[in-house]
Formats: sequence, structure tokens, C-alpha cells
Amino acid sequence: MHGIPISQVNPTLKEASRDTGDPHWSSASSHGPRRGAGCDLAKEGGNLGEILAAGDWRSSAFKTYLASVEKDLAGDAILGLLRETSDSDLEED
Repeated sequence: MHGIPISQVNPTLKEASRDTGDPHWSSASSHGPRRGAGCDLAKEGGNLGEILAAGDWRSSAFKTYLASVEKDLAGDAILGLLRETSDSDLEED
């Protein structure tokens, strides 16, 4: 299997996004799949540990991403966890 050079990851994602008609293609980056995976896990009812592990988050940065899909979350359980988890509960990056 052949990979692409790291310097070409973001340009390749931008090109693919543009080619598929994404109106926000110019802001596509390798961070999008990480953020998206966390949001998808939350919407599917994943627990906090799964979400943190999937995104390899060690800080509270993930809260910003999950807040962006708050209206889509299936239940209030994950929101309760987000409110109850303090930044001191997480390791710093």
C-alpha cells in the first residue's frame, strides 16, 4: 500500500472535498475526521471514554466539538457527562 507524504494530506483532502462538491472544501483538513469521529460516536451513544480514546484527546478540547452537535445527540446522558467532567479530570496535552 502506498501512502501520501504528510505534506500532501491537507491539500489532498481539500481537492477531494472540492471535487465532491463540498461548499466548505477550502477549510478541509486532517483534523476534520478526528472531530467528526468524536461527534459521530456521541450521536451513536458512545460513552465518554470511547470518545476520548477515539480522538486521543487528553484535554477538554473535545467538548467544543461535541457541543457543536448537542442538538443532534440522542440522549441527555452524554451532556450530563460533559457538564460533570471538570478539566482537572483530564490529563493535559
